[in-house]
Amino acid sequence: MTITDAGLENNYAPQVEKPFLPFLEATHPDLPTPIRLVHNTVDVVLNGDNYIASQFGFTLPTQQKGKEAKMQIQVPNVDREITDQLRTLHGKEEVALVLTIFMEGDLVNPHYGPLFLDLKQVKWDSGFVTGTLGNYFMDQKYPYPTADNTTLPGMVPG
Repeated sequence: MTITDAGLENNYAPQVEKPFLPFLEATHPDLPTPIRLVHNTVDVVLNGDNYIASQFGFTLPTQQKGKEAKMQIQVPNVDREITDQLRTLHGKEEVALVLTIFMEGDLVNPHYGPLFLDLKQVKWDSGFVTGTLGNYFMDQKYPYPTADNTTLPGMVPG
């Protein structure tokens, strides 16, 4: 995943007229509605969905050969509804997060992302709810209980 040229230029500019707006969406079958946050001081509507202003922090995934891409996210423990929902996701499978970064004034073309990640290892204290995100494809169940010519003809010749 790469950042756009305009995004890179904005990153290295001495003064920024249009800041980045990271959008985060968390979905899970147990959530009545997805949790939608934007790193901003006011709520923002994106594609008809309302994203709640939050001063969440994150680290972008590392890209090292042979290592799984992981990132950290930290949401302030100030909105009881959001943090209660995040806490209920602790230890559950299939918590999907999408991180997309737009530039203020251009909510059509993302400058980074979207990143589709799974939430693991949720922790919280009085200040923050913290989670580790990654592509945990090795934790997934193998799609077929058995490998035979019918289910995997390319691997098991007939």
